[in-house]
Order: sequence, then structure tokens, then C-alpha cells
Amino acid sequence: MKFDLSNMSAAELDELIKSAAAQRIKTQIPHDKEPGAQVDATYNPAWKAVLTEQNLLLLNLCKPGYGWQSFAFPETEIKNLYQTLSKVISVSESISKKSGSKH
Repeated sequence: MKFDLSNMSAAELDELIKSAAAQRIKTQIPHDKEPGAQVDATYNPAWKAVLTEQNLLLLNLCKPGYGWQSFAFPETEIKNLYQTLSKVISVSESISKKSGSKH
């Protein structure tokens, strides 16, 4: 199914994306549990993070074509994210030291 979106304004496209996402949620067909081998990744996206009064990490990521996407993580997932990022940083620093590169 193809659509000609070339004559739509940015506001119209934003509304279409929002409506399509809402419709996708209503289908209740689950997404894959893991990302596939090919992903549409954004390199070094703009991001903002705040801790809410409910002790949730509100992480906002900006993806071209989609705008700001917000994710709320409870404390247990904040800890998991911290552990994962700590491991990544440790590995990255180890590789940098071995290769002699500096940050």
C-alpha cells in the first residue's frame, strides 16, 4: 500500500503519524520482543532526561521524522539502564586504552 505524502504539510504529516501510531496500538498485535538485525537508528540523537516527582526517569529522545519521543522508566529499570551503560562505558574505555586513543 503506497500513499503520496508529498503534498502534505509538516503539521499534516505529524497528525498522520500520531493517528497511525494510535491505530497501531489499538490493533493489540505485539511488536517483536527484540529489535531485528536491521534497525532505523538515529546517530547521537538530541535527548533530555529528568527525574519526576513519582521517581520515574523521563527520557525524551528526538528522532528525525518522528519528533520527540518520551519514555518513562521506573526505578528498577533505571538501575538496569545504569548497569548496562556502566558496562558499555567500561568496555569503551578499555578499547580506547588499548588502541591508545584519547577522548
